[in-house]
This record gives sequence, C-alpha cells and structure tokens, in this order.
Amino acid sequence: MPIRFYSKSETHSELSNFAPYPIEIDGETWPSVEHFYQASKFADQETRDKVRLAPKPVIAKKLSQKYSGRIRADWTAMRDGVMERALRDKLARHRAIRKLLMATGEEELIETAPDRYWGIGRDGEGENRLGRLWMKLRDEFRKDAAA
Repeated sequence: MPIRFYSKSETHSELSNFAPYPIEIDGETWPSVEHFYQASKFADQETRDKVRLAPKPVIAKKLSQKYSGRIRADWTAMRDGVMERALRDKLARHRAIRKLLMATGEEELIETAPDRYWGIGRDGEGENRLGRLWMKLRDEFRKDAAA
C-alpha cells in the first residue's frame, strides 16, 4: 500500500522538505532541506543568506518567490541534483530518517504536495519526483547495507 507524505501528514512527514532536520552542505548549515533547495535557486550570496536565515521553511519558500526575478538561468537543469544532494545529507546526518525510510519497505512513496513536479499535485497526476527520489535513495541505502 503506497505511503503518502506531506509536511502536514500524520505519518512520514519527516520525509517532507519542510521537516525540521538541519543539513550541512559546503560548510553552511541549513535549517531544513527546503531552506537549502530554495536558496540554491540564487547565485548571489546575499539572497541565499536571506533564504537560509528564514525562521521557517514556508518563509524560505515565500522569499524565493519574492525574488523570482533573480533565479539562476540554469535552475531547471540543476534542481534535481540540488534536491538529491540535500536528501543525501539529511539521510546521512539523521538516524531517525534512515530508520523511517528503511521501515517503508518496498512501498511506493508519494508526496501529496500540491506541487506537480515534486509532488502529485492537487489532481493526483503530478510527477512525484520527491517520492521517487526517496525510493531511489532507499534502494541505494539497502544495497550499501547489504554489501
């Protein structure tokens, strides 16, 4: 049975980018995956810092929207890699996330966010890229643990 998650879901919300699990990338600490992802849209350090220092992930996302005119020209090409890097760090840094992810077994992971790229969207027809990325990392982690 598929496992559905979102920042406000009763179970598995820890897999959401909004979950308060800090990550560290390139010597900088980020309060959540969402903070890192949203800040990575910008090349200039001033905007990145504003997003990184946002008090909540939802505010980081809103700041990113506010500064949408400054988004890197290559963002679409790099966004999947940015997300994967952030999730890998979250998985490596937080034992609770590893345990939760491994406990999902072989179940399909579905982010029920309204975003049609990372989630399934309001109509349920989105790409579910976040869910698929978590499943990829789960499979890799399982193979590594077995080796």
